[in-house]
Amino acid sequence: MLQCTRVVNEVLQTVDYVSPTERVVFQTCEKEKGRVVFQMGTADAKRALAVAKLVEDDVAAIDVNMGCPKEYSTKGGMGAALLSSPEKIEEILKMLVNGISKPVTCKIRILPTVEETVSLVKIIEKTGVAAIAVHGRKKEERPQHPVHCDFIKAITEAVSIPVIAKHTVTLGGRGTVCFRAAAAWMLVIGASLAHAARGGRRTAVSFAVPDTWGC
Repeated sequence: MLQCTRVVNEVLQTVDYVSPTERVVFQTCEKEKGRVVFQMGTADAKRALAVAKLVEDDVAAIDVNMGCPKEYSTKGGMGAALLSSPEKIEEILKMLVNGISKPVTCKIRILPTVEETVSLVKIIEKTGVAAIAVHGRKKEERPQHPVHCDFIKAITEAVSIPVIAKHTVTLGGRGTVCFRAAAAWMLVIGASLAHAARGGRRTAVSFAVPDTWGC
């Protein structure tokens, strides 16, 4: 992103961030400006701030992905690799919070124990982030593993900032989001929002009116 040039595309009415090889790395538009959250992977506070400053006028908020377990992310010290470096997490988030005018959030995975996880989110809260998203699985776990709802509930009880819980509640095996089930789950664990991942990505009908699915 740091090598990208901001280009206003008059034909498509979009704002394109174009790399030196003319690849569009990030694209948004005026209608999305107050809604879209730019998520980045980073292991360097100064570079993170530079990217955030580059895009902040075109987005609603900046999010740091501290939960991705994929090798392409962790081998560079990004994503879930940051979970073992709370000092680096604190440095990155503080620099972003203090350096830009838009809200800053982050997404994490849970640590091996509830106690370790709660300790980390308290550090994150003190950086001044607007919210924290929690993927209720450990970094070695995958979608086939159950979400650790007890961890998320402990987090919501330990911090005062909004907690966005990542867990797709599906209906009828269709891989679509059941809104009423999601709302009930949020009440149980105390989350402010639910983050729909694969279910929402598979089909846009996931975001239809709840009565459409009768759930």
